[in-house]
Amino acid sequence: MSTPPAASSLAAQMGESPAPLYARVKHMIALQIQNGTWPPHHRVPSESELVTQLGFSRMTINRALRELTAEGLLVRMQGVGTFVAEPKSQSALFEVHNIADEIAARGHRHTCKVMVLKEEAAGSERALALDMREGQRVFHSLIVHFENDIPVQIEDRFVNAQVAPDYLKQDFTLQTPYAYLSQVAPLTEGEHVVEAILAEADECKLLQIDAGEPCLLIRRRYLVGSPARHCRAPDSPRLPTSPRRTLHQMSQTRLLRAADYPRMPWKNGGGSTEEIARDAGQDLDGFGWRLSIADIDTSGGFSVFAGYQRIITVLQGAGMTLEVDGVASRPLLPSDPFAFSGDSAVSCTLLDGPIRDFNLIYAAHRYTARLHWIDVRHPQRLFSSASTFVLFSMAEQVAISVDSQPWEILGKHDCALVDNPGGLLEIELQSPRVSRCCLIELSATGQSPLSGTSE
Repeated sequence: MSTPPAASSLAAQMGESPAPLYARVKHMIALQIQNGTWPPHHRVPSESELVTQLGFSRMTINRALRELTAEGLLVRMQGVGTFVAEPKSQSALFEVHNIADEIAARGHRHTCKVMVLKEEAAGSERALALDMREGQRVFHSLIVHFENDIPVQIEDRFVNAQVAPDYLKQDFTLQTPYAYLSQVAPLTEGEHVVEAILAEADECKLLQIDAGEPCLLIRRRYLVGSPARHCRAPDSPRLPTSPRRTLHQMSQTRLLRAADYPRMPWKNGGGSTEEIARDAGQDLDGFGWRLSIADIDTSGGFSVFAGYQRIITVLQGAGMTLEVDGVASRPLLPSDPFAFSGDSAVSCTLLDGPIRDFNLIYAAHRYTARLHWIDVRHPQRLFSSASTFVLFSMAEQVAISVDSQPWEILGKHDCALVDNPGGLLEIELQSPRVSRCCLIELSATGQSPLSGTSE
């Protein structure tokens, strides 16, 4: 782990900007990250250390760290510290396209609705972000784009008025801001950053989606002419961003939402199960593997699945003990997996009230399986050659990216199922807080899963 710059070094980089103190602290920390002085996973000085080094109040430092965390530059872990987040995937400027052209290329109809089109005076924080004077004119547009009358993108754009003085006179229902700006102020430099987010309430309303539904967010920064004359749309993490939905999907990954799991009766008729996924078949037999969640309200016997192997994990509740062919198990507490044969006579005794459990059932003569629980504390990378890779989330927010595809967000008890056509999968995980997840690798007999992590 690298050593933080000396106190005098950090203080010297604060500059004399008239921006609020917390904004200057944010800018200084962002510079350490952008120039590589603080690489990913680097431990940031604590609030107390920054108060001592910079001479600002704890409230000022706390606000700067909170906002940088919300913007994805930092990850704060209670009792551990604050760390530089893994950088989001970036693409070159030539990959940025006009959304109207993208939709037309698919043979669909593009329309849009202009929600905001006005002039604003740059406040202190926006002026700092845009390298302009406080009070200088900027043009703000907020546009919802539709594909075949379905809202697919919110574009929240800020433009330097000196670059495109006629921006507010345009009819953006006929020509997109991107197309117009490409004509009057051709781009000379730019970048964009892609990440997965949970949509805010106002964004859900504009996109006509359910509360908290995941979206792709693209933060774009464009420059034209010299660095002194530029427009940015939208800018760095300090500025409003453009959540975007539907246009970028994970080609190999199926997202299974807990709210959509069908409920099925137990094989012995003693209860019901929410089925997450299976490889084949429609009834309680005929599958090679099956994932499910069961609610157990009272002690009693389990169903027999002849020819299958089972791995069970308590998700909620105090736990249980199992009696397998007359032999008592250890107390099974949450996140403690236990394996047994589906041929065995099994009964459970609840330790203290109802529980929910997570079940993997697979035909051992057809599949090999590996299951383990992990805590995602900071960005992690895994590799697997299994034919099927499954991530089951116990947390409210876990992000997954497969083979550098766009990030997707899993909620509690959601599942990502990756079908591997061959080769080695690269899986990246992140979460804003410590998040418990279950990793499962399944391979048809004759294939051997390979898995590892680097942190």
